[in-house]
Amino acid sequence: MKTNWTTEDLAASWLVLPEDQKLIGKKQGVTRLGFALMLKFFQFKGRFPSGSHSIPMEAVQFVAQQVRIDPGTWKDYPWQGRSWERHRASIRKHLGFREATISDAEALQAWLVAEILEVETRMDRLKETVLERCRKLLIEPPADEQIRRLIVSALQEHETRFCKDILQSLACAVLKRMDALLEVKPSEEDEAEGTAWQSLKADPGKAGLNSVKQAAFRLKLVRQIGLPVDFFKSVSPKLAERYAKRAAVEEPFELRRHAKPLRATLLAAYLQRRSEELTDHLVDLLVETIHKMGKKAEARIEASEDETIQKASGKLKKLYRMAKACVHTPKGTVEEVIFPEASEKWLRTFIREVERGAVYNKGKVRASLQRSYRFHYRRMLPELLNVLELRCTNAKHQPVLQALKIIRSNLKCKGRTYPKAVQVPLKGVVSADWLPLVVESEGKPFKINRVAYEICVLKALRERLRCREIWVIGSRRYRDPEEDLPQDFEERKASYYADLGVALDPKAFTAALREEVTRHLRMLDSQMPSDSKVRIVRNKNGSRILISPFKPQADPENLALLKQELNFRWAGTSLLDVLKETDLRVNFTHCLKSGTERFHMDKAALRRRLLLCLYGLGTNTEIKSMESRPADDYKDLLYIRRRFISIEGLRQAISKVVDATLAVRLPRIWGEATTSCASDSKQFGAWDQNLLTEWHLRYGGRGVMV
Repeated sequence: MKTNWTTEDLAASWLVLPEDQKLIGKKQGVTRLGFALMLKFFQFKGRFPSGSHSIPMEAVQFVAQQVRIDPGTWKDYPWQGRSWERHRASIRKHLGFREATISDAEALQAWLVAEILEVETRMDRLKETVLERCRKLLIEPPADEQIRRLIVSALQEHETRFCKDILQSLACAVLKRMDALLEVKPSEEDEAEGTAWQSLKADPGKAGLNSVKQAAFRLKLVRQIGLPVDFFKSVSPKLAERYAKRAAVEEPFELRRHAKPLRATLLAAYLQRRSEELTDHLVDLLVETIHKMGKKAEARIEASEDETIQKASGKLKKLYRMAKACVHTPKGTVEEVIFPEASEKWLRTFIREVERGAVYNKGKVRASLQRSYRFHYRRMLPELLNVLELRCTNAKHQPVLQALKIIRSNLKCKGRTYPKAVQVPLKGVVSADWLPLVVESEGKPFKINRVAYEICVLKALRERLRCREIWVIGSRRYRDPEEDLPQDFEERKASYYADLGVALDPKAFTAALREEVTRHLRMLDSQMPSDSKVRIVRNKNGSRILISPFKPQADPENLALLKQELNFRWAGTSLLDVLKETDLRVNFTHCLKSGTERFHMDKAALRRRLLLCLYGLGTNTEIKSMESRPADDYKDLLYIRRRFISIEGLRQAISKVVDATLAVRLPRIWGEATTSCASDSKQFGAWDQNLLTEWHLRYGGRGVMV
């Protein structure tokens, strides 16, 4: 229920209408006020209030003024007895409602199992859903405790049915292989015992050859189970994700003691998600490793060039004198300032030398890349080609897949070039810069250098993967783009295009887009010369548009006074104390639930450890620094982090804090606005085809910054 009510809000929800006055009749005193409040509350919420605390005081005063009763008598209204029962029966009859029966409860439970629990399991949301369903069916909802028991029974029935169906859908051989993952076996590295399940859950690490091999090994291990790729295709993604998260936080001994249907469901859901995660991670490692190969080669050549330039002291001295002359005489001409220090002939010679060196450096970079690939990175190629299943529906990019097929079939062949009978595609695979290194001119027909060709194929594959022109079977982020469309897209294509305001005709769409881009470019071209805050600058990668930073706005006149008052009232208050006080008022830690069904822990200790973990994660001080022995050591906090803190739970907690903040702020000070702004930026994931996509070092990936 809202805490701040405006006059318009009260009039919309608590206004006593003429037909309400007829129903209230000649009731007097507290009975008259109580009946009127219960009537308006039922009309507003679809249920009766549980007590006087359920109705805000603003509403009590507003209704009391209309029925001409002192609002102070509201606390004396009887919440049990014959009068209370008669009032409820009269309101139900007037609004067309009836009391809930046992058959209604059974129907509600069946409805939850069949339609709701596939996508929602949060208790508060399910309670709201049940109340809304009762209101739609004109049924007075049961008491809160009865609704809770009904929801718990529905959850148990749904899980039993779902797990039984999953168990029956799995082959016996698949079940045996999944159970084998939980068997304890001695470790090869040390004397400790472990399970294949634990090694399967480990992360490969940062990009590199070893990481690619580890990810490929784990992906093969998952696929050996024999679980179909589309096993959970008919199941709600939220439902499958819920079981996968639960399996991810449980230890092998906890999974072993579950009943067979539940154990099979947990293992299958996790393996399905883990297969997608490993495939995504393997593609990410491939993309990043190919990028890293080229960057390392460039860094090595640039480092050697820096040493060469430092040795050429004569050129550096002349460049120094030129720079000094330009600074001392910024408005002078070239003939007056530059030529006295360096002749025109010397400058032309220097330009030709630099240009020749740039071309030569590109060749050295490619040669360095070939060496590092041949002796190190090439060992990852069999792992990738044997694990990743690549597909493409665009004929323009088929040469890349054909090239990968040729590479796969010739992995065991030895020799610097491909056999004469092998015809490799060059167009769309090999760039013009690499063509002299790929095609060797000695002999006829031309020979194809294997190492250079494989590098070109991997570079082309990287570019296609980044925009999903080539997609990967079994991946989630690199899946077929057609799967991102709604299932009824073909039937409702015209409707979807109309909602987006996009023309069905591709030529009309591109023409409109070209016209819009051209218009904005012309506007930029016409206004840039006269705008002193926008200019074009050059760097080693070309040119870019530079915008001068905006001047900071002046602080509001009362901001300094507000800060001063806050420091006076709460001087020395730490951020952890603020977090704790917020939780005491809002109870946002209630949203952070365990991935398992049950847990045994003191609620006060759980709340304290959750706050310590959130503070450590939110301030980048890490969980290790938040331990306080002997009550909360590092292992305890790590257990809470792994089992209770999830992305979905954090989103719910943030929403709860934001809602509470908006509910208590005073409109006369902050206004009626329902949105707020933050000074920090946010990155949204995006593909390379998006014109606003950029790489950000802080977020460690590509996306759109907002």
